[in-house]
Amino acid sequence: MNAGPARNLRRAARAALPFLLCLVLVLIAALPFSIPHLGPVTPQLALMGVFYWCIYRPDHLPPYAVFAVGIVHDGLAGGPFGLTALLLLLVYAFIVPQRRVFHGKGFAVGWFGFALVAAGVGALHWLAASLYYVTPMPPEPVLGQAGLSIAIYPCIAWTISRVHRLTRPDAAAAG
Repeated sequence: MNAGPARNLRRAARAALPFLLCLVLVLIAALPFSIPHLGPVTPQLALMGVFYWCIYRPDHLPPYAVFAVGIVHDGLAGGPFGLTALLLLLVYAFIVPQRRVFHGKGFAVGWFGFALVAAGVGALHWLAASLYYVTPMPPEPVLGQAGLSIAIYPCIAWTISRVHRLTRPDAAAAG
């Protein structure tokens, strides 16, 4: 029996996984959650996915996929169309060349890196939104979003890493 097509299908599924997981994170972020005292502030789930995959499998999440994730996010979340896509591409351009700093280090290094990136993305988002609307936007929602994102990043990164481990070729051979 020819195992070639099945192997090719598994390989294609593994390659599409980062993009698909980022889209799932975008869809989850679009759900109407309300957090007491924060209101409609949602964590930057797409940013978490892009950050993780930029470190561990940037070859499976190319810039055009990052752009698509950002466009889908903007379409569902509203606000300036293309802004999230631009910010995610900036994260990609910044993190991929720096991935050796994070890859193979302890989780705390990655979490700290994500905290810096989330704060930077929040600041850029605030600045771009303020320029877009031609008025200074209130900083509290951005600060709440960045803080919430940093706080839940370990849960999201752990979940993504488990899915990533299950889909590695060496995991399939071991199972």
